[in-house]
Amino acid sequence: STQSTGSSHYKIAYQGEPGCYSEAAAESIFKDKLVGVPQTSFEDVFKSLQCGEVDMAVLPIENTLGGSVHINYDHLLRYYHSLYIICELNFKVEHCLLALPGVQKSQVKKVLSHPQFFTKRP
Repeated sequence: STQSTGSSHYKIAYQGEPGCYSEAAAESIFKDKLVGVPQTSFEDVFKSLQCGEVDMAVLPIENTLGGSVHINYDHLLRYYHSLYIICELNFKVEHCLLALPGVQKSQVKKVLSHPQFFTKRP
């Protein structure tokens, strides 16, 4: 690692917004040494790593109920010559149903979500 922050911290790329599961996974590995660098897409994560913008990346490869995250396997094949997998983490994902204050679960008629959520339901 180049530790591009010039300290004992690591710049870690992940796909998603701050607070997403990939950032939480990175925090569980790097603890207080993490400087998170959110990226819009999985490919942007790979590109930021390859060009040296970040030291490492945290990416989902498998999902217990949804199976392989095929796009990341494709990116691994594309960028394999310069990247290495150095760690595996089994990370428990817990979804929350959010509603306005006072709304009871029985009142919920429609749920809007990323399609990946529905593949993770037992």
